Amino acid sequence: MALGRNRLRERLSERYGLRSLFFYHKLLDAQFPPLFRAVRRLDCSTLNFGDLTALEIAQEAAGILESRSIPICHVFCHPDVIKEDPKLIAYYRGAAAISQKGLQQLAGANVRRFEMGVNTRPLAEQRALEISRVLNKLISAAVIQIVGLDLELVQAQVFMTAGAQVDGSWRQVPGQEASDAVKFIMMNDLLQRGHMKDPLSKDDIKSLRQFNIANGYKIIFGSEPDISIVEPDGVTEASVVEIKGGTDTAGALERYGAAKKSFDEALSRNPRVITVYLAGVITATVAQRIAADRAVRETFNLTDILAEESEKERFLNQVYWWMHLSR
Repeated sequence: MALGRNRLRERLSERYGLRSLFFYHKLLDAQFPPLFRAVRRLDCSTLNFGDLTALEIAQEAAGILESRSIPICHVFCHPDVIKEDPKLIAYYRGAAAISQKGLQQLAGANVRRFEMGVNTRPLAEQRALEISRVLNKLISAAVIQIVGLDLELVQAQVFMTAGAQVDGSWRQVPGQEASDAVKFIMMNDLLQRGHMKDPLSKDDIKSLRQFNIANGYKIIFGSEPDISIVEPDGVTEASVVEIKGGTDTAGALERYGAAKKSFDEALSRNPRVITVYLAGVITATVAQRIAADRAVRETFNLTDILAEESEKERFLNQVYWWMHLSR
Protein backbone atom coordinates (compact mmCIF):
# COMPACT_ATOMS: atom_id res chain seq x y z
CA MET A 1 0.00 0.00 0.00
CA ALA A 2 2.75 2.45 1.01
CA LEU A 3 4.70 1.62 -2.15
CA GLY A 4 1.61 2.32 -4.24
CA ARG A 5 1.07 5.67 -2.55
CA ASN A 6 4.71 6.58 -3.12
CA ARG A 7 4.33 5.82 -6.84
CA LEU A 8 1.23 7.97 -6.92
CA ARG A 9 3.08 10.87 -5.29
CA GLU A 10 5.88 10.45 -7.81
CA ARG A 11 3.37 10.59 -10.67
CA LEU A 12 1.76 13.69 -9.21
CA SER A 13 5.14 15.36 -8.76
CA GLU A 14 6.04 14.51 -12.34
CA ARG A 15 2.70 15.84 -13.59
CA TYR A 16 3.09 19.18 -11.78
CA GLY A 17 6.63 19.43 -13.15
CA LEU A 18 5.29 18.89 -16.66
CA ARG A 19 2.59 21.47 -16.00
CA SER A 20 5.20 24.04 -15.04
CA LEU A 21 7.21 23.39 -18.20
CA PHE A 22 4.02 23.44 -20.29
CA PHE A 23 3.17 26.92 -18.99
CA TYR A 24 6.71 28.23 -19.55
CA HIS A 25 6.77 26.94 -23.12
CA LYS A 26 3.40 28.54 -23.85
CA LEU A 27 4.62 31.81 -22.36
CA LEU A 28 7.67 31.75 -24.64
CA ASP A 29 5.53 30.82 -27.65
CA ALA A 30 3.25 33.80 -27.03
CA GLN A 31 6.12 36.28 -27.50
CA PHE A 32 4.65 38.89 -25.16
CA PRO A 33 7.61 41.35 -25.08
CA PRO A 34 7.57 41.81 -28.88
CA LEU A 35 3.77 42.05 -28.75
CA PHE A 36 3.86 44.84 -26.16
CA ARG A 37 6.65 46.66 -28.00
CA ALA A 38 4.64 46.56 -31.24
CA VAL A 39 1.68 48.17 -29.50
CA ARG A 40 3.82 50.85 -27.83
CA ARG A 41 5.23 51.78 -31.24
CA LEU A 42 1.77 52.51 -32.65
CA ASP A 43 1.10 56.15 -33.53
CA CYS A 44 -2.58 56.69 -32.78
CA SER A 45 -2.60 60.01 -34.65
CA THR A 46 -2.32 58.14 -37.94
CA LEU A 47 -5.53 56.21 -37.26
CA ASN A 48 -9.08 57.44 -37.73
CA PHE A 49 -10.89 57.20 -34.40
CA GLY A 50 -13.37 59.91 -35.42
CA ASP A 51 -16.47 57.70 -35.33
CA LEU A 52 -16.25 55.98 -31.96
CA THR A 53 -19.74 54.52 -32.29
CA ALA A 54 -18.81 52.70 -35.50
CA LEU A 55 -15.93 51.08 -33.61
CA GLU A 56 -18.08 50.26 -30.54
CA ILE A 57 -15.91 52.47 -28.31
CA ALA A 58 -17.90 54.16 -25.55
CA GLN A 59 -17.45 57.93 -25.50
CA GLU A 60 -16.99 57.83 -21.73
CA ALA A 61 -14.22 55.25 -22.04
CA ALA A 62 -12.40 57.30 -24.68
CA GLY A 63 -12.67 60.36 -22.42
CA ILE A 64 -11.14 58.45 -19.52
CA LEU A 65 -8.13 57.46 -21.61
CA GLU A 66 -7.69 61.02 -22.83
CA SER A 67 -7.82 62.40 -19.28
CA ARG A 68 -5.05 59.98 -18.27
CA SER A 69 -2.94 60.64 -21.38
CA ILE A 70 -3.23 57.01 -22.47
CA PRO A 71 -2.98 56.62 -26.27
CA ILE A 72 -6.32 55.29 -27.47
CA CYS A 73 -4.83 52.69 -29.86
CA HIS A 74 -2.78 51.23 -27.00
CA VAL A 75 -6.05 50.08 -25.41
CA PHE A 76 -8.70 49.98 -28.13
CA CYS A 77 -8.46 47.96 -31.32
CA HIS A 78 -8.54 49.77 -34.65
CA PRO A 79 -9.27 47.54 -37.68
CA ASP A 80 -6.39 49.06 -39.65
CA VAL A 81 -3.95 47.99 -36.94
CA ILE A 82 -4.90 44.32 -36.98
CA LYS A 83 -5.14 44.31 -40.76
CA GLU A 84 -1.54 45.51 -40.90
CA ASP A 85 -0.34 43.16 -38.13
CA PRO A 86 -2.91 40.42 -37.31
CA LYS A 87 -0.74 39.07 -34.48
CA LEU A 88 -1.81 42.11 -32.45
CA ILE A 89 -5.28 40.58 -32.16
CA ALA A 90 -3.80 38.62 -29.25
CA TYR A 91 -3.04 41.86 -27.39
CA TYR A 92 -6.47 43.41 -27.79
CA ARG A 93 -8.19 40.09 -27.15
CA GLY A 94 -6.23 39.83 -23.91
CA ALA A 95 -7.20 43.38 -22.97
CA ALA A 96 -10.83 42.39 -23.56
CA ALA A 97 -10.34 39.24 -21.43
CA ILE A 98 -11.93 36.96 -24.01
CA SER A 99 -10.72 33.59 -25.24
CA GLN A 100 -10.07 32.67 -28.85
CA LYS A 101 -13.18 30.50 -28.76
CA GLY A 102 -15.27 33.30 -27.29
CA LEU A 103 -14.10 35.75 -29.93
CA GLN A 104 -14.93 33.25 -32.64
CA GLN A 105 -18.43 32.85 -31.23
CA LEU A 106 -19.05 36.61 -31.10
CA ALA A 107 -17.22 37.77 -34.22
CA GLY A 108 -17.40 34.64 -36.33
CA ALA A 109 -13.63 34.67 -36.80
CA ASN A 110 -11.14 31.95 -36.01
CA VAL A 111 -8.21 34.13 -34.98
CA ARG A 112 -5.77 31.45 -33.86
CA ARG A 113 -3.75 31.34 -37.09
CA PHE A 114 -3.70 35.13 -37.32
CA GLU A 115 -2.38 35.44 -33.78
CA MET A 116 0.29 32.84 -34.50
CA GLY A 117 1.35 34.68 -37.65
CA VAL A 118 0.80 31.65 -39.89
CA ASN A 119 -2.29 32.87 -41.72
CA THR A 120 -2.12 32.30 -45.47
CA ARG A 121 -4.62 35.01 -46.36
CA PRO A 122 -4.72 38.66 -45.27
CA LEU A 123 -7.34 39.72 -42.75
CA ALA A 124 -10.31 41.06 -44.70
CA GLU A 125 -11.42 44.62 -43.97
CA GLN A 126 -14.94 43.69 -42.86
CA ARG A 127 -13.67 40.87 -40.68
CA ALA A 128 -11.14 43.20 -39.06
CA LEU A 129 -13.95 45.64 -38.30
CA GLU A 130 -16.14 42.91 -36.78
CA ILE A 131 -13.30 41.72 -34.55
CA SER A 132 -12.50 45.28 -33.47
CA ARG A 133 -16.10 46.07 -32.61
CA VAL A 134 -16.50 42.96 -30.45
CA LEU A 135 -13.24 43.62 -28.59
CA ASN A 136 -13.83 47.34 -28.14
CA LYS A 137 -17.26 46.82 -26.64
CA LEU A 138 -15.77 44.58 -23.96
CA ILE A 139 -12.78 46.84 -23.37
CA SER A 140 -15.06 49.88 -23.01
CA ALA A 141 -16.88 48.27 -20.11
CA ALA A 142 -13.59 47.56 -18.35
CA VAL A 143 -12.20 51.06 -18.89
CA ILE A 144 -15.35 52.62 -17.44
CA GLN A 145 -15.64 50.32 -14.45
CA ILE A 146 -12.02 49.85 -13.38
CA VAL A 147 -10.69 52.62 -11.16
CA GLY A 148 -7.10 53.61 -11.89
CA LEU A 149 -6.79 51.69 -15.14
CA ASP A 150 -3.42 52.22 -16.85
CA LEU A 151 -1.33 50.46 -19.50
CA GLU A 152 0.42 48.27 -16.92
CA LEU A 153 -2.95 46.93 -15.81
CA VAL A 154 -3.97 46.33 -19.43
CA GLN A 155 -0.79 44.34 -20.02
CA ALA A 156 -1.40 42.36 -16.83
CA GLN A 157 -4.86 41.51 -18.14
CA VAL A 158 -3.30 40.28 -21.39
CA PHE A 159 -1.14 37.92 -19.33
CA MET A 160 -4.12 36.72 -17.28
CA THR A 161 -6.20 36.02 -20.37
CA ALA A 162 -3.36 34.04 -21.88
CA GLY A 163 -2.92 32.15 -18.60
CA ALA A 164 -6.56 31.13 -18.57
CA GLN A 165 -6.26 29.86 -22.12
CA VAL A 166 -3.08 27.91 -21.36
CA ASP A 167 -4.75 26.40 -18.29
CA GLY A 168 -7.60 25.26 -20.52
CA SER A 169 -5.08 23.65 -22.87
CA TRP A 170 -3.32 21.96 -19.97
CA ARG A 171 -6.57 20.43 -18.76
CA GLN A 172 -6.60 18.35 -21.94
CA VAL A 173 -3.14 16.96 -21.23
CA PRO A 174 -3.99 14.78 -18.17
CA GLY A 175 -6.74 13.11 -20.21
CA GLN A 176 -4.30 12.11 -22.94
CA GLU A 177 -1.72 11.13 -20.35
CA ALA A 178 -4.27 8.89 -18.65
CA SER A 179 -5.30 7.29 -21.95
CA ASP A 180 -1.67 6.59 -22.81
CA ALA A 181 -1.06 5.03 -19.39
CA VAL A 182 -4.08 2.70 -19.66
CA LYS A 183 -3.11 1.82 -23.22
CA PHE A 184 0.37 0.77 -22.15
CA ILE A 185 -0.90 -1.27 -19.19
CA MET A 186 -3.32 -3.21 -21.39
CA MET A 187 -1.20 -3.77 -24.46
CA ASN A 188 2.02 -4.52 -22.62
CA ASP A 189 0.30 -7.24 -20.60
CA LEU A 190 -1.29 -8.78 -23.71
CA LEU A 191 2.06 -8.64 -25.50
CA GLN A 192 3.93 -10.29 -22.65
CA ARG A 193 1.38 -13.10 -22.45
CA GLY A 194 1.55 -13.83 -26.18
CA HIS A 195 -1.99 -12.76 -27.10
CA MET A 196 -1.09 -10.37 -29.93
CA LYS A 197 -1.64 -11.53 -33.50
CA ASP A 198 1.29 -9.52 -34.82
CA PRO A 199 4.75 -8.99 -33.30
CA LEU A 200 4.97 -5.64 -31.56
CA SER A 201 7.55 -3.52 -29.78
CA LYS A 202 6.92 -1.06 -26.96
CA ASP A 203 7.37 1.74 -29.51
CA ASP A 204 4.57 0.17 -31.56
CA ILE A 205 2.30 0.34 -28.54
CA LYS A 206 2.90 4.09 -28.33
CA SER A 207 2.33 4.80 -32.00
CA LEU A 208 -0.45 2.43 -33.09
CA ARG A 209 -4.15 2.98 -32.48
CA GLN A 210 -5.51 -0.43 -33.51
CA PHE A 211 -4.31 -3.82 -32.31
CA ASN A 212 -5.28 -7.30 -33.51
CA ILE A 213 -5.65 -9.98 -30.85
CA ALA A 214 -4.79 -13.60 -31.69
CA ASN A 215 -8.37 -14.83 -31.10
CA GLY A 216 -9.84 -12.36 -33.61
CA TYR A 217 -10.76 -9.49 -31.30
CA LYS A 218 -9.53 -5.96 -31.96
CA ILE A 219 -8.70 -3.13 -29.57
CA ILE A 220 -9.09 0.37 -30.97
CA PHE A 221 -7.90 3.49 -29.17
CA GLY A 222 -9.62 6.68 -30.24
CA SER A 223 -12.10 9.16 -28.85
CA GLU A 224 -15.76 8.74 -27.90
CA PRO A 225 -15.11 6.05 -26.87
CA ASP A 226 -11.48 6.15 -25.80
CA ILE A 227 -11.22 2.37 -26.13
CA SER A 228 -13.34 -0.03 -28.19
CA ILE A 229 -12.98 -3.78 -27.93
CA VAL A 230 -14.46 -5.24 -31.11
CA GLU A 231 -15.60 -8.84 -31.55
CA PRO A 232 -14.15 -11.12 -34.26
CA ASP A 233 -16.91 -10.12 -36.70
CA GLY A 234 -15.08 -6.78 -36.93
CA VAL A 235 -18.24 -4.77 -36.22
CA THR A 236 -19.81 -5.58 -32.87
CA GLU A 237 -18.39 -3.77 -29.86
CA ALA A 238 -17.95 -6.12 -26.93
CA SER A 239 -17.04 -3.28 -24.60
CA VAL A 240 -16.29 0.44 -24.70
CA VAL A 241 -14.19 2.35 -22.20
CA GLU A 242 -14.27 6.06 -21.42
CA ILE A 243 -11.20 7.45 -19.64
CA LYS A 244 -11.36 10.71 -17.71
CA GLY A 245 -7.99 11.55 -16.23
CA GLY A 246 -8.87 14.85 -14.55
CA THR A 247 -8.57 14.87 -10.78
CA ASP A 248 -10.30 18.15 -9.91
CA THR A 249 -13.55 17.32 -8.14
CA ALA A 250 -15.33 20.41 -9.49
CA GLY A 251 -15.36 18.98 -13.01
CA ALA A 252 -16.15 15.38 -12.07
CA LEU A 253 -19.85 15.58 -12.92
CA GLU A 254 -19.18 17.30 -16.24
CA ARG A 255 -16.65 14.62 -17.21
CA TYR A 256 -19.13 11.90 -16.32
CA GLY A 257 -21.78 13.60 -18.44
CA ALA A 258 -19.45 13.58 -21.45
CA ALA A 259 -18.72 9.89 -20.92
CA LYS A 260 -22.41 9.06 -20.62
CA LYS A 261 -23.12 10.57 -24.04
CA SER A 262 -20.52 8.25 -25.52
CA PHE A 263 -22.05 5.29 -23.67
CA ASP A 264 -25.55 6.12 -24.92
CA GLU A 265 -24.30 6.10 -28.51
CA ALA A 266 -22.51 2.78 -27.99
CA LEU A 267 -25.64 1.24 -26.47
CA SER A 268 -27.67 2.41 -29.44
CA ARG A 269 -25.30 0.41 -31.66
CA ASN A 270 -25.28 -2.65 -29.41
CA PRO A 271 -27.57 -2.84 -26.35
CA ARG A 272 -25.40 -5.64 -24.90
CA VAL A 273 -22.12 -3.72 -24.98
CA ILE A 274 -20.25 -3.50 -21.68
CA THR A 275 -19.72 0.16 -20.84
CA VAL A 276 -16.76 0.95 -18.59
CA TYR A 277 -15.98 4.24 -16.84
CA LEU A 278 -12.38 4.92 -15.77
CA ALA A 279 -12.02 8.17 -13.86
CA GLY A 280 -9.25 9.90 -11.96
CA VAL A 281 -11.79 10.86 -9.33
CA ILE A 282 -15.31 9.61 -8.68
CA THR A 283 -17.16 11.90 -6.27
CA ALA A 284 -20.11 10.83 -4.13
CA THR A 285 -22.47 12.62 -6.51
CA VAL A 286 -21.03 10.87 -9.54
CA ALA A 287 -21.17 7.53 -7.73
CA GLN A 288 -24.86 8.10 -7.03
CA ARG A 289 -25.51 8.95 -10.68
CA ILE A 290 -23.70 5.82 -11.82
CA ALA A 291 -25.61 3.63 -9.36
CA ALA A 292 -28.90 4.88 -10.77
CA ASP A 293 -27.76 4.79 -14.40
CA ARG A 294 -28.14 1.67 -16.50
CA ALA A 295 -25.83 3.14 -19.11
CA VAL A 296 -22.72 2.33 -17.04
CA ARG A 297 -21.94 -1.33 -16.43
CA GLU A 298 -18.57 -1.11 -14.70
CA THR A 299 -16.43 1.57 -13.05
CA PHE A 300 -12.77 1.76 -12.08
CA ASN A 301 -10.83 4.44 -10.23
CA LEU A 302 -7.99 5.35 -12.56
CA THR A 303 -5.76 6.55 -9.72
CA ASP A 304 -6.07 3.17 -8.02
CA ILE A 305 -5.26 1.31 -11.25
CA LEU A 306 -2.07 3.35 -11.62
CA ALA A 307 -1.06 3.17 -7.94
CA GLU A 308 -2.35 -0.17 -6.62
CA GLU A 309 -1.17 -3.49 -8.05
CA SER A 310 -4.31 -5.31 -6.92
CA GLU A 311 -6.60 -2.83 -8.68
CA LYS A 312 -4.51 -2.97 -11.84
CA GLU A 313 -4.82 -6.75 -11.78
CA ARG A 314 -8.58 -6.54 -11.31
CA PHE A 315 -8.86 -4.24 -14.31
CA LEU A 316 -6.66 -6.43 -16.51
CA ASN A 317 -8.62 -9.54 -15.55
CA GLN A 318 -11.77 -7.78 -16.72
CA VAL A 319 -10.13 -6.79 -20.01
CA TYR A 320 -9.28 -10.45 -20.64
CA TRP A 321 -12.80 -11.53 -19.73
CA TRP A 322 -14.30 -9.03 -22.21
CA MET A 323 -12.21 -10.67 -24.95
CA HIS A 324 -12.77 -14.27 -23.77
CA LEU A 325 -9.08 -14.76 -23.02
CA SER A 326 -7.43 -16.63 -20.17
CA ARG A 327 -4.84 -14.84 -18.14
